[in-house]
Amino acid sequence: MYCLEKGQTNQSFFSGSGDHFVAEWNHETLAPEKFSVKLEHSVYSLCFLQAQKTILIGDSAGGMHVLDLEAKKEIRHLILHHNGVFCIRNIQSKGLIVSAGAEGSVCILRNSDYKLMLQIPLSTKKVRKIALNLDESLMAIADGEGMIRIFDTEFFNELHTFFAHEGGASSIAWHPSENVLLSGGKDAHLRFWDAEKDFSMIREIAAHNFNIYDIAFSPNGRWCATASRDKTVKIWDARSFDMPLRLDRKSYMAHQNSVNCLLWCESTGYLISSGDDRMINLWEVK
Repeated sequence: MYCLEKGQTNQSFFSGSGDHFVAEWNHETLAPEKFSVKLEHSVYSLCFLQAQKTILIGDSAGGMHVLDLEAKKEIRHLILHHNGVFCIRNIQSKGLIVSAGAEGSVCILRNSDYKLMLQIPLSTKKVRKIALNLDESLMAIADGEGMIRIFDTEFFNELHTFFAHEGGASSIAWHPSENVLLSGGKDAHLRFWDAEKDFSMIREIAAHNFNIYDIAFSPNGRWCATASRDKTVKIWDARSFDMPLRLDRKSYMAHQNSVNCLLWCESTGYLISSGDDRMINLWEVK
């Protein structure tokens, strides 16, 4: 499993996997919902547009599929990138979609007609993750060279660029209550960057043993979860980031392989994780 996304209801979520399937699940029963689709390539990224009732699917060949969920058909197939679309984000306040590609660029599209407005070459390596701050005025981008770039979302000017992780930056997330950006990378460190002081580093934690693939905050802002290639999920207090709870092979129903993605359910507060063992796990974090 490579990606998770919120579903069409408060009780559902989507998953995308290497077996080319996108499926919707009930997160209380883990039973499949009525929607599923099989593509020609592995699914690397998902973005659900609730207002349009569509889901955007990024695949391993660089394509973006736009599916109308009410009509149950594909309405667009865009070739935007080469060798993979790793992340898709909806800038709802601007009416835009942004995608990240394996060839090292990001694409900006209108979400009304999916017209390509701008393509920005950034890196010689993969662009892995895109994160928007709370008011969607800033966009952070992490790439395989270890760089993090900060853009405004009005004119897409590059405001800050800094080296973050040896071997590559793989995950980023904005803190929900502080003006701080978190990043994780191949060096297994979790780093904290102060957005009020030109993104100077204010803290770092040797958080995992291998690459940190995802960072996600709980809906109530109390917890932060990190997922890693070391087969673990860690739960951190979002204020102190001390003494994490480790969910690993010693835990009941933990993952047996790399953990690739995380999703918090807003209605229940459950944490959902998935990874290379093709398992989807639900965790109740209190």
